[in-house]
Amino acid sequence: MNIIKALSKDKNVLIDSYRSLNNHLTNGQVVFFNPEPRSGLDSLYSLEKHPGGKILRPPCIAVYMGSGASHSWLWFVDILENMGFDDIIFLDEHDVSDGALHDRDTLLISGGETFALAHGLGLTGRNEIVNFLKVGGLYFGSCAGACMMMKSTSESLGLFDLVEVRIANIVDELPEAAKPSNKYSSPYGCAYVFHPVREDISLQSMGIPPFYSKDHFVAPLYGGPPMEESSDAISLALYSDFTPKTDFLSSPEKAREILLGKTAVLMKKYHKGHIILSGPHLEHPLYPEANTIIADSIFFSLSEKNINNNKKLSLREIDANDLQTLKREISNIRITAFALERTPLSWKIGRKYYEPEKISTYAESIWKRIFTMGKMARSGILHGGNPELIKNAGANAVKCTTIIRTLKKMVDNKEPSDHVATELFYHLRLLAKDFFSYYFSFTPMPPKQDINPLPHCIKDKKYL
Repeated sequence: MNIIKALSKDKNVLIDSYRSLNNHLTNGQVVFFNPEPRSGLDSLYSLEKHPGGKILRPPCIAVYMGSGASHSWLWFVDILENMGFDDIIFLDEHDVSDGALHDRDTLLISGGETFALAHGLGLTGRNEIVNFLKVGGLYFGSCAGACMMMKSTSESLGLFDLVEVRIANIVDELPEAAKPSNKYSSPYGCAYVFHPVREDISLQSMGIPPFYSKDHFVAPLYGGPPMEESSDAISLALYSDFTPKTDFLSSPEKAREILLGKTAVLMKKYHKGHIILSGPHLEHPLYPEANTIIADSIFFSLSEKNINNNKKLSLREIDANDLQTLKREISNIRITAFALERTPLSWKIGRKYYEPEKISTYAESIWKRIFTMGKMARSGILHGGNPELIKNAGANAVKCTTIIRTLKKMVDNKEPSDHVATELFYHLRLLAKDFFSYYFSFTPMPPKQDINPLPHCIKDKKYL
């Protein structure tokens, strides 16, 4: 019996199918992943084992949010929760160095500043990631998280040159920009990395597992690289065309030359593990079809190693005062962030520019879940939850409120404020780490009989 069947292209049904699949796994039901293309097989996930199939278990996932990470790691949070993955931890560079990857299946690293990512993780972090890959882990890197793993002449990036591939948008002289933008280019030694487009771009899947469909799909590009063909890795998807929503920063002719036909996503087998590098943000929550490719990649790479799951099942209460403190301070941050958005400005932090909207991304991602936690507190059916995490989140929220108000005054007075913005984003990351660590360890425990029926659902999973 198929769990995910090709009966609908509805995007909501698409995501709900993976949520149902993960509910089955969480409740201990046997589900098979059938990764090999065989005649007559029309589903990757089923209750029947096909030749080459393997039994799935709930994946243990780590999301990196440490030095160098921008707000886009929060997109991983959204899509993982939407698809029902709930064994998620959030790591900074210190956690990685301390061995936190030892009982994880997947490490997800999204956008940010490539050099800061590599510098923060350093040699110890690099060695931990290599050891993680050797025993069967999946490294999935988007944008800066992808660039970090590529060949580079930079000393810090050279630590991570695990994939023999070069980016295709390095130039000695910058082409003329189509419009002013601080997103257009950045120095790279004596050359420049330039970004011909942003926003939506069409991608052509090569139909190679874990990208099973050969269909075109769309994902946003926010500074991620086009990659040259590599003898070290296989192309999973190519940049194939522009869309009506593509934002051209260079001439369309130059954009076609630099992007189209180049590798957008590639994969390298590394010992027992896999490295998948993506220029576009497949994890952006507004692109469900791209999101489910990440889910397929997680299950495709799931190793058979024994995982020591640290999620303890115990009933706890959410402290109403702690929750109220957090709610009040997040409300304050939201209000001030909205006021800052009315002024066209950006702050340079490291080599990247940050806009006020990125403050709102942090605040809104927490705000919408505070109400869920309130309902959970009233339900009485809960597990997990380290009370120190919610207290730390509240303390950092108070700091963020103070800092953002200082930032607003400096902006109003037209004073230089990059250093204050740097401090704010640092504390927003700490706040979000504690909050989401608490949130994902403090989830409802539905009775087993309430599990959703097997879905009839999603996109075409047939081998083409």
